[in-house]
Amino acid sequence: MDYYQRTAQRADHRLARHTRPGRQPDGAPAGVAPELSDKASALAWMRGERDNLLAGIDLDSPGARPARVIALTAALADFLLQEGPWEPAATLHTIAADTAREQGDRLEEANALWDLGRLRYSTSDYAAAEALLKRAVAIYQDLGDRVGEANTLWCLGRLRYSTSDFPAAVELLKLAVTIYHDLADRVGEANALHDLGRVRHTMGDHVAAARLVEEVLAVYRVLGNRAGEANALNDLASVRRANGEYEAAGALLERALTLTREVGDQQGEAEVLNNSGALLLRTAGPHEALARYRQALRLARQIRSPIDEARALDGAARAAAGTGDHGGALADLRQAVALYSRLEAPEAGEAADFLTALESEDRRAGR
Repeated sequence: MDYYQRTAQRADHRLARHTRPGRQPDGAPAGVAPELSDKASALAWMRGERDNLLAGIDLDSPGARPARVIALTAALADFLLQEGPWEPAATLHTIAADTAREQGDRLEEANALWDLGRLRYSTSDYAAAEALLKRAVAIYQDLGDRVGEANTLWCLGRLRYSTSDFPAAVELLKLAVTIYHDLADRVGEANALHDLGRVRHTMGDHVAAARLVEEVLAVYRVLGNRAGEANALNDLASVRRANGEYEAAGALLERALTLTREVGDQQGEAEVLNNSGALLLRTAGPHEALARYRQALRLARQIRSPIDEARALDGAARAAAGTGDHGGALADLRQAVALYSRLEAPEAGEAADFLTALESEDRRAGR
Protein backbone atom coordinates (compact mmCIF):
# COMPACT_ATOMS: atom_id res chain seq x y z
CA MET A 1 0.00 0.00 0.00
CA ASP A 2 2.96 2.33 0.59
CA TYR A 3 4.07 1.54 -2.95
CA TYR A 4 0.64 2.36 -4.39
CA GLN A 5 0.30 5.53 -2.36
CA ARG A 6 3.71 6.91 -3.31
CA THR A 7 3.49 5.91 -6.96
CA ALA A 8 -0.02 7.36 -7.26
CA GLN A 9 1.25 10.61 -5.79
CA ARG A 10 4.08 10.67 -8.35
CA ALA A 11 1.61 10.00 -11.15
CA ASP A 12 -0.63 12.77 -9.87
CA HIS A 13 2.27 15.24 -10.15
CA ARG A 14 2.28 14.52 -13.89
CA LEU A 15 -1.46 15.01 -14.25
CA ALA A 16 -2.04 17.96 -11.92
CA ARG A 17 -2.02 21.61 -12.95
CA HIS A 18 -1.38 22.83 -9.38
CA THR A 19 1.04 22.40 -6.53
CA ARG A 20 -0.86 20.60 -3.80
CA PRO A 21 -0.47 22.12 -0.31
CA GLY A 22 1.31 19.94 2.23
CA ARG A 23 4.50 17.90 2.43
CA GLN A 24 5.56 16.26 -0.81
CA PRO A 25 5.96 12.45 -0.49
CA ASP A 26 9.10 10.43 -1.01
CA GLY A 27 9.26 8.47 -4.23
CA ALA A 28 8.58 4.74 -4.47
CA PRO A 29 11.65 2.48 -4.17
CA ALA A 30 14.02 2.71 -7.15
CA GLY A 31 13.92 -0.32 -9.41
CA VAL A 32 10.35 -1.10 -8.41
CA ALA A 33 8.35 1.98 -9.39
CA PRO A 34 7.47 2.71 -13.02
CA GLU A 35 9.29 5.64 -14.60
CA LEU A 36 6.19 7.83 -15.16
CA SER A 37 8.21 10.32 -17.17
CA ASP A 38 5.26 12.15 -18.70
CA LYS A 39 1.50 12.64 -18.51
CA ALA A 40 0.74 9.78 -20.91
CA SER A 41 2.70 7.21 -18.89
CA ALA A 42 1.18 8.46 -15.62
CA LEU A 43 -2.31 8.19 -17.09
CA ALA A 44 -1.64 4.69 -18.41
CA TRP A 45 -0.41 3.54 -14.99
CA MET A 46 -3.43 5.05 -13.23
CA ARG A 47 -5.80 3.33 -15.65
CA GLY A 48 -4.09 -0.02 -15.22
CA GLU A 49 -4.07 0.20 -11.41
CA ARG A 50 -7.45 1.86 -10.93
CA ASP A 51 -9.10 -1.08 -9.13
CA ASN A 52 -6.16 -1.58 -6.76
CA LEU A 53 -5.99 2.12 -5.95
CA LEU A 54 -9.72 2.35 -5.28
CA ALA A 55 -9.53 -0.77 -3.09
CA GLY A 56 -6.94 0.99 -0.96
CA ILE A 57 -9.42 3.79 -0.26
CA ASP A 58 -12.08 1.41 1.07
CA LEU A 59 -12.19 1.98 4.83
CA ASP A 60 -13.31 -1.62 5.34
CA SER A 61 -10.40 -3.13 3.40
CA PRO A 62 -7.37 -4.70 5.15
CA GLY A 63 -4.64 -2.16 5.79
CA ALA A 64 -6.92 0.84 5.28
CA ARG A 65 -6.47 3.67 7.74
CA PRO A 66 -7.62 7.30 7.76
CA ALA A 67 -4.31 8.79 6.63
CA ARG A 68 -4.14 6.33 3.74
CA VAL A 69 -7.71 7.04 2.66
CA ILE A 70 -7.04 10.77 2.63
CA ALA A 71 -3.71 10.52 0.80
CA LEU A 72 -4.86 8.06 -1.87
CA THR A 73 -8.04 10.02 -2.58
CA ALA A 74 -5.98 13.18 -3.03
CA ALA A 75 -3.53 11.36 -5.32
CA LEU A 76 -6.42 10.19 -7.52
CA ALA A 77 -8.12 13.60 -7.68
CA ASP A 78 -6.87 14.79 -11.07
CA PHE A 79 -7.15 11.33 -12.59
CA LEU A 80 -10.80 10.97 -11.51
CA LEU A 81 -11.51 14.54 -12.61
CA GLN A 82 -10.39 13.61 -16.11
CA GLU A 83 -11.59 10.01 -16.30
CA GLY A 84 -14.60 9.84 -13.99
CA PRO A 85 -17.02 8.50 -13.08
CA TRP A 86 -17.74 11.79 -11.32
CA GLU A 87 -20.41 10.89 -8.78
CA PRO A 88 -18.43 8.03 -7.22
CA ALA A 89 -15.43 10.39 -7.23
CA ALA A 90 -17.50 13.01 -5.40
CA THR A 91 -18.36 10.40 -2.77
CA LEU A 92 -14.67 9.62 -2.27
CA HIS A 93 -13.77 13.30 -1.82
CA THR A 94 -16.65 13.75 0.64
CA ILE A 95 -15.40 10.78 2.67
CA ALA A 96 -11.86 12.19 2.58
CA ALA A 97 -13.05 15.61 3.80
CA ASP A 98 -15.10 14.07 6.59
CA THR A 99 -12.24 11.77 7.60
CA ALA A 100 -9.73 14.63 7.68
CA ARG A 101 -12.10 16.73 9.80
CA GLU A 102 -12.59 13.85 12.25
CA GLN A 103 -8.80 13.46 12.46
CA GLY A 104 -8.37 17.18 13.11
CA ASP A 105 -6.32 17.58 9.91
CA ARG A 106 -7.58 20.94 8.68
CA LEU A 107 -5.14 21.19 5.78
CA GLU A 108 -6.23 17.87 4.29
CA GLU A 109 -9.86 18.81 4.93
CA ALA A 110 -9.33 21.96 2.88
CA ASN A 111 -7.57 19.96 0.15
CA ALA A 112 -10.46 17.50 -0.06
CA LEU A 113 -13.02 20.34 -0.17
CA TRP A 114 -10.99 21.93 -2.96
CA ASP A 115 -10.93 18.65 -4.92
CA LEU A 116 -14.66 18.24 -4.45
CA GLY A 117 -15.27 21.86 -5.45
CA ARG A 118 -13.27 21.38 -8.66
CA LEU A 119 -15.29 18.27 -9.43
CA ARG A 120 -18.60 20.08 -8.92
CA TYR A 121 -17.34 22.92 -11.11
CA SER A 122 -16.50 20.46 -13.88
CA THR A 123 -20.05 19.08 -13.77
CA SER A 124 -21.32 22.71 -13.89
CA ASP A 125 -22.91 22.49 -10.44
CA TYR A 126 -21.71 26.03 -9.80
CA ALA A 127 -23.64 26.71 -6.60
CA ALA A 128 -22.25 23.62 -4.88
CA ALA A 129 -18.77 24.31 -6.25
CA GLU A 130 -18.76 27.87 -4.93
CA ALA A 131 -19.87 26.80 -1.44
CA LEU A 132 -17.16 24.12 -1.26
CA LEU A 133 -14.40 26.38 -2.58
CA LYS A 134 -15.33 29.16 -0.16
CA ARG A 135 -15.09 26.68 2.73
CA ALA A 136 -11.69 25.57 1.45
CA VAL A 137 -10.27 29.07 1.01
CA ALA A 138 -11.44 30.07 4.50
CA ILE A 139 -9.45 27.17 6.00
CA TYR A 140 -6.38 27.89 3.87
CA GLN A 141 -6.47 31.56 4.92
CA ASP A 142 -6.91 30.61 8.56
CA LEU A 143 -3.90 28.29 8.31
CA GLY A 144 -1.85 30.84 6.42
CA ASP A 145 -1.40 28.39 3.52
CA ARG A 146 -0.88 30.69 0.54
CA VAL A 147 -0.52 27.87 -1.99
CA GLY A 148 -3.98 26.55 -1.15
CA GLU A 149 -5.39 30.07 -1.05
CA ALA A 150 -4.03 30.88 -4.52
CA ASN A 151 -5.28 27.59 -5.98
CA THR A 152 -8.77 28.16 -4.63
CA LEU A 153 -8.94 31.81 -5.72
CA TRP A 154 -7.93 30.63 -9.19
CA CYS A 155 -10.79 28.10 -9.18
CA LEU A 156 -13.27 30.71 -7.92
CA GLY A 157 -12.14 33.06 -10.69
CA ARG A 158 -12.83 30.37 -13.29
CA LEU A 159 -16.22 29.76 -11.72
CA ARG A 160 -17.12 33.47 -11.92
CA TYR A 161 -16.04 33.47 -15.55
CA SER A 162 -18.29 30.48 -16.28
CA THR A 163 -21.27 32.29 -14.74
CA SER A 164 -20.51 35.47 -16.75
CA ASP A 165 -19.55 37.53 -13.69
CA PHE A 166 -16.51 38.89 -15.51
CA PRO A 167 -15.52 41.76 -13.16
CA ALA A 168 -15.45 39.36 -10.19
CA ALA A 169 -13.51 36.83 -12.26
CA VAL A 170 -10.87 39.47 -13.08
CA GLU A 171 -10.42 40.45 -9.44
CA LEU A 172 -10.14 36.86 -8.20
CA LEU A 173 -7.68 35.90 -10.91
CA LYS A 174 -5.57 38.98 -10.24
CA LEU A 175 -5.39 38.02 -6.55
CA ALA A 176 -4.32 34.50 -7.52
CA VAL A 177 -1.66 35.86 -9.91
CA THR A 178 -0.25 38.08 -7.16
CA ILE A 179 0.05 35.22 -4.66
CA TYR A 180 1.55 32.83 -7.20
CA HIS A 181 4.06 35.53 -8.16
CA ASP A 182 5.00 36.07 -4.51
CA LEU A 183 5.49 32.31 -4.13
CA ALA A 184 7.60 32.14 -7.32
CA ASP A 185 5.13 29.53 -8.60
CA ARG A 186 5.47 30.15 -12.31
CA VAL A 187 3.09 27.38 -13.35
CA GLY A 188 0.38 28.61 -11.03
CA GLU A 189 1.02 32.20 -12.14
CA ALA A 190 1.13 30.81 -16.05
CA ASN A 191 -2.50 29.20 -15.24
CA ALA A 192 -4.11 32.25 -13.58
CA LEU A 193 -2.72 34.61 -16.24
CA HIS A 194 -3.98 32.23 -18.91
CA ASP A 195 -7.52 32.38 -17.58
CA LEU A 196 -7.27 36.13 -17.12
CA GLY A 197 -6.52 36.29 -20.83
CA ARG A 198 -9.63 34.23 -21.54
CA VAL A 199 -11.76 36.63 -19.52
CA ARG A 200 -10.29 39.65 -21.33
CA HIS A 201 -11.01 37.96 -24.66
CA THR A 202 -14.63 37.27 -23.70
CA MET A 203 -15.00 40.89 -22.58
CA GLY A 204 -13.84 42.01 -26.03
CA ASP A 205 -10.43 43.32 -25.00
CA HIS A 206 -8.57 41.32 -27.63
CA VAL A 207 -5.35 43.32 -27.42
CA ALA A 208 -4.95 42.65 -23.68
CA ALA A 209 -6.03 39.04 -24.19
CA ALA A 210 -3.42 38.43 -26.89
CA ARG A 211 -0.69 40.01 -24.75
CA LEU A 212 -1.56 37.86 -21.74
CA VAL A 213 -1.85 34.60 -23.69
CA GLU A 214 1.41 35.21 -25.57
CA GLU A 215 3.13 35.82 -22.24
CA VAL A 216 1.67 32.58 -20.88
CA LEU A 217 2.66 30.65 -24.00
CA ALA A 218 6.27 31.75 -23.63
CA VAL A 219 6.34 30.59 -19.99
CA TYR A 220 4.81 27.19 -20.80
CA ARG A 221 7.46 26.66 -23.46
CA VAL A 222 10.30 27.56 -21.08
CA LEU A 223 8.85 25.16 -18.51
CA GLY A 224 8.35 22.41 -21.08
CA ASN A 225 4.66 22.20 -20.14
CA ARG A 226 3.17 20.85 -23.37
CA ALA A 227 -0.40 20.56 -22.07
CA GLY A 228 -0.29 24.19 -20.97
CA GLU A 229 1.25 25.18 -24.29
CA ALA A 230 -1.59 23.45 -26.15
CA ASN A 231 -4.24 25.26 -24.11
CA ALA A 232 -2.52 28.61 -24.69
CA LEU A 233 -2.25 27.95 -28.43
CA ASN A 234 -5.97 27.15 -28.52
CA ASP A 235 -6.86 30.37 -26.72
CA LEU A 236 -4.53 32.46 -28.84
CA ALA A 237 -6.21 30.98 -31.92
CA SER A 238 -9.57 32.21 -30.58
CA VAL A 239 -8.15 35.72 -30.24
CA ARG A 240 -6.68 35.61 -33.75
CA ARG A 241 -9.98 34.35 -35.16
CA ALA A 242 -11.87 37.17 -33.44
CA ASN A 243 -9.48 39.65 -35.12
CA GLY A 244 -10.02 38.05 -38.54
CA GLU A 245 -6.51 36.53 -38.64
CA TYR A 246 -7.79 33.20 -39.94
CA GLU A 247 -4.58 31.78 -41.39
CA ALA A 248 -2.69 32.41 -38.15
CA ALA A 249 -5.54 30.92 -36.13
CA GLY A 250 -5.52 27.77 -38.26
CA ALA A 251 -1.80 27.22 -37.78
CA LEU A 252 -2.13 27.67 -34.01
CA LEU A 253 -4.99 25.17 -33.85
CA GLU A 254 -3.11 22.52 -35.81
CA ARG A 255 -0.20 22.76 -33.39
CA ALA A 256 -2.58 22.69 -30.41
CA LEU A 257 -4.35 19.60 -31.74
CA THR A 258 -1.05 17.77 -32.21
CA LEU A 259 0.07 18.61 -28.67
CA THR A 260 -3.19 17.58 -26.98
CA ARG A 261 -3.00 14.21 -28.68
CA GLU A 262 0.68 13.73 -27.82
CA VAL A 263 0.10 14.38 -24.12
CA GLY A 264 -3.22 12.50 -23.98
CA ASP A 265 -5.28 15.55 -22.98
CA GLN A 266 -8.69 14.53 -24.34
CA GLN A 267 -10.50 17.42 -22.67
CA GLY A 268 -8.12 19.84 -24.36
CA GLU A 269 -8.51 17.99 -27.65
CA ALA A 270 -12.30 18.39 -27.53
CA GLU A 271 -11.89 22.13 -26.95
CA VAL A 272 -9.48 22.45 -29.87
CA LEU A 273 -11.80 20.49 -32.18
CA ASN A 274 -14.71 22.78 -31.31
CA ASN A 275 -12.53 25.83 -31.89
CA SER A 276 -11.41 24.38 -35.23
CA GLY A 277 -15.04 23.88 -36.20
CA ALA A 278 -15.78 27.54 -35.52
CA LEU A 279 -12.84 28.60 -37.67
CA LEU A 280 -13.79 26.26 -40.52
CA LEU A 281 -17.34 27.60 -40.46
CA ARG A 282 -15.94 31.04 -41.27
CA THR A 283 -13.37 29.88 -43.81
CA ALA A 284 -13.70 26.48 -45.50
CA GLY A 285 -17.49 26.28 -45.19
CA PRO A 286 -20.24 24.40 -43.33
CA HIS A 287 -19.50 20.89 -44.63
CA GLU A 288 -15.90 20.93 -43.37
CA ALA A 289 -17.00 22.56 -40.12
CA LEU A 290 -19.70 19.94 -39.57
CA ALA A 291 -17.18 17.09 -39.85
CA ARG A 292 -14.94 18.73 -37.25
CA TYR A 293 -17.85 19.37 -34.87
CA ARG A 294 -18.88 15.72 -35.18
CA GLN A 295 -15.36 14.71 -34.12
CA ALA A 296 -15.64 17.00 -31.11
CA LEU A 297 -19.05 15.59 -30.25
CA ARG A 298 -17.87 11.98 -30.29
CA LEU A 299 -14.91 12.81 -28.06
CA ALA A 300 -16.96 14.96 -25.65
CA ARG A 301 -19.42 12.12 -25.14
CA GLN A 302 -16.61 9.62 -24.72
CA ILE A 303 -14.99 11.65 -21.93
CA ARG A 304 -18.38 12.71 -20.49
CA SER A 305 -17.80 16.46 -20.82
CA PRO A 306 -21.29 18.01 -21.04
CA ILE A 307 -20.13 21.55 -21.81
CA ASP A 308 -17.94 20.39 -24.71
CA GLU A 309 -20.81 18.21 -25.90
CA ALA A 310 -23.18 21.19 -25.83
CA ARG A 311 -20.72 23.36 -27.76
CA ALA A 312 -20.17 20.65 -30.35
CA LEU A 313 -23.93 20.22 -30.83
CA ASP A 314 -24.39 23.99 -31.07
CA GLY A 315 -21.65 24.30 -33.68
CA ALA A 316 -22.91 21.27 -35.61
CA ALA A 317 -26.39 22.80 -35.72
CA ARG A 318 -25.05 26.03 -37.21
CA ALA A 319 -23.00 24.10 -39.75
CA ALA A 320 -25.96 21.84 -40.65
CA ALA A 321 -28.16 24.90 -41.15
CA GLY A 322 -25.52 26.24 -43.52
CA THR A 323 -25.75 23.07 -45.60
CA GLY A 324 -29.56 23.32 -45.77
CA ASP A 325 -30.15 20.41 -43.38
CA HIS A 326 -32.73 22.14 -41.18
CA GLY A 327 -33.96 18.92 -39.63
CA GLY A 328 -30.48 17.96 -38.48
CA ALA A 329 -29.82 21.50 -37.29
CA LEU A 330 -32.97 21.53 -35.18
CA ALA A 331 -32.24 18.14 -33.64
CA ASP A 332 -28.71 19.13 -32.65
CA LEU A 333 -29.69 22.58 -31.44
CA ARG A 334 -32.50 21.29 -29.22
CA GLN A 335 -30.01 18.98 -27.50
CA ALA A 336 -27.51 21.82 -27.17
CA VAL A 337 -30.08 24.18 -25.62
CA ALA A 338 -31.17 21.49 -23.16
CA LEU A 339 -27.58 20.88 -22.09
CA TYR A 340 -26.72 24.58 -21.86
CA SER A 341 -29.82 25.21 -19.75
CA ARG A 342 -29.07 22.33 -17.40
CA LEU A 343 -25.50 23.58 -17.02
CA GLU A 344 -26.60 27.22 -16.67
CA ALA A 345 -23.97 27.99 -19.31
CA PRO A 346 -23.61 31.56 -20.64
CA GLU A 347 -24.18 30.29 -24.21
CA ALA A 348 -27.74 29.21 -23.34
CA GLY A 349 -29.44 32.49 -24.32
CA GLU A 350 -27.83 32.84 -27.74
CA ALA A 351 -28.47 29.18 -28.58
CA ALA A 352 -32.12 29.48 -27.49
CA ASP A 353 -32.57 32.55 -29.72
CA PHE A 354 -31.09 30.67 -32.68
CA LEU A 355 -33.43 27.75 -31.99
CA THR A 356 -36.44 30.06 -31.94
CA ALA A 357 -35.37 31.57 -35.26
CA LEU A 358 -34.90 28.13 -36.88
CA GLU A 359 -38.26 26.89 -35.61
CA SER A 360 -39.99 30.02 -36.94
CA GLU A 361 -38.31 29.56 -40.31
CA ASP A 362 -39.46 25.95 -40.40
CA ARG A 363 -43.06 26.95 -39.66
CA ARG A 364 -43.03 29.58 -42.39
CA ALA A 365 -41.68 27.01 -44.85
CA GLY A 366 -44.37 24.53 -43.83
CA ARG A 367 -41.85 21.92 -42.71
